[in-house]
Amino acid sequence: MLSRGLGGIQGAFVNYAAMLEHLGHEVTNCSAPGAECARFLPSGAGRAELANKFALDPLAVWRAARLLDRLKPEAVIVHGSRALTLFAWARRLTGSRARLIAVLHRHRFKRAARADAVVCVTQRMCDEARAAGIDPARIVHMPNFIKLPERLPALAARAPRAAIGFLGRMVPEKGLDILLEAAAILRQRGQAFRLLIGGDGAERADLEARCARLNLNTLTTWLGWVDDPDLFYDAIDVFCVPSRHESFGLVILQAHAAGKPLVATRTVGAGELIRDGVNGLLCEATPADLADHLARLLGDEVLAMRLARQGQRDVADYDLPALAPRLQAILERVVDASSDRARLPSRAASAAANRPVPDVASGRWSWRRSA
Repeated sequence: MLSRGLGGIQGAFVNYAAMLEHLGHEVTNCSAPGAECARFLPSGAGRAELANKFALDPLAVWRAARLLDRLKPEAVIVHGSRALTLFAWARRLTGSRARLIAVLHRHRFKRAARADAVVCVTQRMCDEARAAGIDPARIVHMPNFIKLPERLPALAARAPRAAIGFLGRMVPEKGLDILLEAAAILRQRGQAFRLLIGGDGAERADLEARCARLNLNTLTTWLGWVDDPDLFYDAIDVFCVPSRHESFGLVILQAHAAGKPLVATRTVGAGELIRDGVNGLLCEATPADLADHLARLLGDEVLAMRLARQGQRDVADYDLPALAPRLQAILERVVDASSDRARLPSRAASAAANRPVPDVASGRWSWRRSA
């Protein structure tokens, strides 16, 4: 994972690192220098840093090639298009046999064909990947996951002035502006509530200004980036996911685990995780519809408890140990296929023997020629 910020993709990267450690593999976690997510990686695994300025940064390709030459991995799991691009080029230039497994967190398939396995986090994404022309034999479904505590928190009745929580990056696709407009509607209706907003991002200053214009400052607490989600969920009564686009939604799993009833807009991710009226409420991505659904949840304690209880039951399917065998099967299938191909040298492998590769010792480019 080669981006420096924090968000759902970076959280998934950290969770993958934990799952690989759980499975007992020899792992090196590679991130950008100064990446925030590095603070949360398992301490027992190896660490590597890969500086990169843009997707086809030649120095970054060279550094990735050095990593492949030094570590000689059987598989490289990449999160994000930049990591996929850099390691795909590094593999071509070195002739490495490492298999590339691309975990797609967004509906972007342009570069995914370079990978030996394409991991889609939803069934909808699998369908779109096939429609985009990716070989169906390379597509696998593997939802994101979290590590659940041994004992889930007890369900709690909401406070008289309920705390509505938001947690995420402050960018347009996350729809925090929609939640603020919905909150203004609730205030006009006389609904008692307060807002707890966790996260940060490029739009924060504009969103805080919007909050002030809507006369919501006295009802709103801006928490900044939240390092401990458990404390955040413990402080709220209702969770809201007002996204315009959401490929999966790790925060939905976190809210389910915390026993919090939630309202989410109808996105691909929410539609796969939430059964409307069973373990959460789904609404349209408009302030009016979001306000109506929040009001319904705030006004019906029986409904809120029923949704929260079912959400806690359902999240067990996304616990790290429950999904670990699926990742193990993906790894074994991809690596075994690599072993089969290694027994029969291909024309592509012969061509790779004559590609320019970095001389790791000197840092210069040299030619590797076949015997």
